Amino acid sequence: MKIYKAVKFNKKLPYDKIDNFLALFSEKPQIISSENTLYACVRYNPDTYLKNEQDIGKLYESETISSLIMNNYRFLALLLKISREELVTFKNFSFYHDDSEEADIDKEEIESQINQGSDLNFTFDVLEDKNQKIKYVELHLNNPKNMIRVYASGNIGLSNSFEPIYNEYILKLVEFLFTGHNV
Repeated sequence: MKIYKAVKFNKKLPYDKIDNFLALFSEKPQIISSENTLYACVRYNPDTYLKNEQDIGKLYESETISSLIMNNYRFLALLLKISREELVTFKNFSFYHDDSEEADIDKEEIESQINQGSDLNFTFDVLEDKNQKIKYVELHLNNPKNMIRVYASGNIGLSNSFEPIYNEYILKLVEFLFTGHNV
């Protein structure tokens, strides 16, 4: 699986600085982007990121970039969005503390509500009442070889077999996660 950091460019980076920017996040620089959007997915390696955290911090401080942080409400909005799309299939999700029998019951209840198309606010209230936080949501785009995993950290995981023809969809998904608006 390839892990990407979802980012929003608040300021345009000069073309000659892109390679330096990408190298801050991974030793194997890669970006999923388009000239039509401010949003991108930057290949991410935790060791490289931590090694360069001061330089990356300066980008956040100068508001050059913003990163995505997920919460339960955003996850549920994502699930609601994909429930209306034929191309995407909800496959799985996990809680931060899912190693108990109670967490398994909570997960089954939430999955049932998601599959029945329950009201987003009701599902959110159930998560709040049970004090559960979603760790990740796993989706399949068109078929299982195009697996997407959206993490609470805002990282996006794509299966190694993910087809590049769906990169535009990933960018639209990232924009939706940042803004809440369908694009």
